[in-house]
Amino acid sequence: MWEQTRCRTRREMDEGPIKRGRLRLSAHMEHVRPFYVMEVMRRANELSANGFDVCHLEVGQPSTSAPQPVRDEAARLLRQNALLGYTSALGVMELREKIAAHYAEHFPSQSGQGVMADNICITTGSSGGFVLLFSALFQPGDTVGLAAATYPCYRNTLKTLGCNVVSIPLDSTFRVTAEAVEQVLSLHNAQNGTTDSSQGPIRGLILSSPSNPTGAVIDQGELARIYASCVKYDVFFVCDEIYQGIYYGDEPEVSAVEHVIEGGQCAVVNSMSKRFSMPGYRLGWMVLPKELMHIMERLQQNLYINPPTLSQVASVRLWDPESTRELEAHTQRYAQNRIIVLSALHRMSIHESSPAHGGFYVYVDLARFGVRAPPSQDNHEDEARAPIGQNGENGHHVAVCERKWRLTASQLCQRVLEETHVAVTPGVDFEDPESKLGEQRLRISFSRSTQEVKEGMRRFEKWWLDNNFHAECEP
Repeated sequence: MWEQTRCRTRREMDEGPIKRGRLRLSAHMEHVRPFYVMEVMRRANELSANGFDVCHLEVGQPSTSAPQPVRDEAARLLRQNALLGYTSALGVMELREKIAAHYAEHFPSQSGQGVMADNICITTGSSGGFVLLFSALFQPGDTVGLAAATYPCYRNTLKTLGCNVVSIPLDSTFRVTAEAVEQVLSLHNAQNGTTDSSQGPIRGLILSSPSNPTGAVIDQGELARIYASCVKYDVFFVCDEIYQGIYYGDEPEVSAVEHVIEGGQCAVVNSMSKRFSMPGYRLGWMVLPKELMHIMERLQQNLYINPPTLSQVASVRLWDPESTRELEAHTQRYAQNRIIVLSALHRMSIHESSPAHGGFYVYVDLARFGVRAPPSQDNHEDEARAPIGQNGENGHHVAVCERKWRLTASQLCQRVLEETHVAVTPGVDFEDPESKLGEQRLRISFSRSTQEVKEGMRRFEKWWLDNNFHAECEP
């Protein structure tokens, strides 16, 4: 269904840039993998177009529209034939002021009141923000740290810019801890600027909270310790908070903005795509140290001119009371959907899953059911039966059924889609390509309507039990 990209051999890489017919492509493109979730969605949409009732649990796309006040404002501007010309490269000032006020209201104890419009850069989605940030902060050959399971576009964007990537292992609850960050940074960076790694010192660290794909949330104390390690080793910290506001924890939600305002070696990235249900409006923002604002302005002028004008002007209405009520209702629905997914997984005896304290994903490990990368051709039969080590390949505890390999996560997702018309995403998008963990994990999105999530999990659960995945791996 979706094609795995063949890696070039060492000899091919030594021969120089990739060639496609008469085209001569950048050698960096060798390291840019497809975004497989979009391939799953493409096939799911084909099935829908052919009349099949498909449940979309693959893409993190809300099933709701932008809040009514935003849509009303966009319609008004279009009806009045408003001149939607270029804006300031940094974005419409009124929108920047609204975002600054948002931090002052929701994160006052975390220096939110110190965020000013002069710290806000509006971007073309969070993706545009990452391109701007990475272009400003890193140069070809630099090494950047990422969570072992993370949003794939970080890795692919960095690779496009010629950067190297190193993984930060997850703990037994699919979280990145301050201890793990300290260990990896200390391995790569010494305080005097020397390094014990052949890749060179780590220059940046990119983490998300809540996380895609795991839904893990970094608490305030852990966030402070992670930032302290970054300062210690002269590493710039980028915190992706695109799922902020979709939160199910008991403690107050936190943000890294205090480290932007008080420390200056940090940037926060956010977006209108998730909590605000506006993915197609292609709008996001960054909270930056003021020293970076002029650099971002120059880059934005040259790479994007400005973010979409209609989206910017309409988004000023996001903080209207009516918008707030709509968005809070969405989060309540996500909370219900989360319970539906976790309950179904429990009945399926799938217990190796992330806690999903934020966002709208659950990430599961299926290795003990025989779902993993196929054994090497030259492995002996006993080796094919042997379980993966208790600490997995990235430090994550995985209990593996001592049985032969059955199928990969990609194959499982393909079968589930074709046989039940439920779309879920294999972990190959999110895991380190050097690891085999992506073929034993999958991500379930619960961003759609409660009815669709309930029906999708009903079909998936029935398929799982009918195919004896549970029974065959019982002790």
